[in-house]
Amino acid sequence: MDHYQCHVAFRGEIMATGIYWCLVLTECLSLVVSMSSVVQFTQTAPAYSIICPGDRLVLTCVVSGTGGAVTWQGGSTEKLLLTSGPSNGTLGSFFVNINESNSTALISTAIDNNVSVTLDGANIVCLADGTNAKQFTIDVANAPGPVSNVSVNAINKSTMLISWTYQNDTEEHCLTGYVINISANNMLYESFIAPSNEYYISSLIIGTNYSFIIIPIDTIGREGPPSPLIQYIWNVPAQVVNISWDQISNDSITIWWNINEDSTTPVPPIQYYIINVYSTSNNIIFNSNTTNTNITITGLPLTDTSYTVTIIPVNVIGYGPSATVNVNVAIAPTMTSSYVPSSSLVTLIKDISTGASSLLITSMSISVPTTTGTLTISGTGGVSVVTSSAMIPRPSTSTSGSSVVSVVSGAVGTYCSLCDGIRIVNRSSLFNPNFPYRELINNLPIKRYTPPMAFISENRFT
Repeated sequence: MDHYQCHVAFRGEIMATGIYWCLVLTECLSLVVSMSSVVQFTQTAPAYSIICPGDRLVLTCVVSGTGGAVTWQGGSTEKLLLTSGPSNGTLGSFFVNINESNSTALISTAIDNNVSVTLDGANIVCLADGTNAKQFTIDVANAPGPVSNVSVNAINKSTMLISWTYQNDTEEHCLTGYVINISANNMLYESFIAPSNEYYISSLIIGTNYSFIIIPIDTIGREGPPSPLIQYIWNVPAQVVNISWDQISNDSITIWWNINEDSTTPVPPIQYYIINVYSTSNNIIFNSNTTNTNITITGLPLTDTSYTVTIIPVNVIGYGPSATVNVNVAIAPTMTSSYVPSSSLVTLIKDISTGASSLLITSMSISVPTTTGTLTISGTGGVSVVTSSAMIPRPSTSTSGSSVVSVVSGAVGTYCSLCDGIRIVNRSSLFNPNFPYRELINNLPIKRYTPPMAFISENRFT
C-alpha cells in the first residue's frame, strides 16, 4: 500500500494546515491532526507606540498548536513560513522568521531595521490558518510641528536660559533636537542645536538686542515650522519715572514711582530698588531695598526739612540709572501740657518754627481741680514773648475739644471754662482791618518786638 502526503493551497501559497493520508484507489479519509490559532500579535520594539522614521520595528506573532506554519501578509503580498522550511524570508521591507517552535506554540517575528514614513498606516497580518488571523496597523510619526510658550530667563550678568514647549508631545520622542538661530542687533550671531527643549546661552553682551528663532528637527532631518521671532534686550533696568511723594507725619514720607520699560520687548526683570535719602549736608540718613514700587520712609530727623531721595532699579545684570526727587517737609508744632494743684498754674507750651505767619493749635486737653484755677497761656519765639492768663471757675475734671469758638480774653481776671485752641499769628496781621480777630485783641497786652508776634486764645468749651 502506497502512502501520499496531501497539502492544501492557501492564497496562492502552499500552506500545511493539516496532514491527510489517502489510500490509493479508495476514498480519501481525512483525519485532522491539529488546528492552529494566533494567540498574540504585538509590537515588541520600540517601546513607544508611535514609531519614528528610521526606527527598528519588531512585530511578534505567537501561534498555538502544532501546525508548524505561519503566514505573514502585508498589502497584496504574503509569505508562508514552515518549521520544516523555509523558516524565514522577506515581506516587503520586513525580514520574517520563525524564531521558536515546539509542540504547543510557534513564535515568529517580522523586523524592519529602518522604518520608512511610507509605512505609516500600513496593515501587517499574521495568519495561522485560513480563518484565524490578527492585524497590526503601523503608526509612524508625522513631520515635526511648531514650538510654543517660549520664555527667556536671565541667570546671571552674561547668561540666559531659553525654554519652550513642543506642541505635539506624543511625538516629541521622534525629535533629535532644536535648531536655535541667534541674532544680535539684527545680525546673525550664532546657531546651536539643543538636544532638549531648553538651552543656556552665555557670553552675552550688555546693551545688545538679541533675537531667537527655534526650529524642531526629527530623526530623519525633517524640520518643523520656525517659531515666531523672540526678542530680548540684554541690559540694566531703565530709570524709574513718575515719582511722587506725600508727607505722612513730621518724620515720615511715602514715595511712589513707575517702571520705564517697553512691555512689547522683554528685558531682564527688576529684582529690587535701592532707596537712599540724603540730608542737606549730603549725608545718607536712610537706606533700604524694596521689591515694590513704593516705600514709606520713617525716622527722618526733625533738624532737617529738605531731603534728596534717590531710587536705583537693579536686575541680574546690574544697576540702572538713579532717579532723584527733592522732598521738603513741614514740621508740625508740638504741644505739651501739665497739671499742678489749684494753687499753681497749668502751663501749655507750643513750639513753632520761625517764619510762619500763622499757626493754629487745633486741640488740647487740660485737667484742673474742681475748684477755680488759673489758665496761663504763654508763647515763646525767637524774637517775641506774649503771656496771657485766664481764670477757670469750675471746669470738668478733664475736658478736650477741637471746635473753633472765639473767646474775648487776654487780660488776667477774664475766664473761660476750657480754652482748647490757640492761634499764633504775625503781629502785623493783627492790625490789618480785614483780620477777623482784631476786635478780640484790643485789650490784649502785647509786648512789641521785631518782628512782633502775639497769641490769641480763640476756643471756648462750656
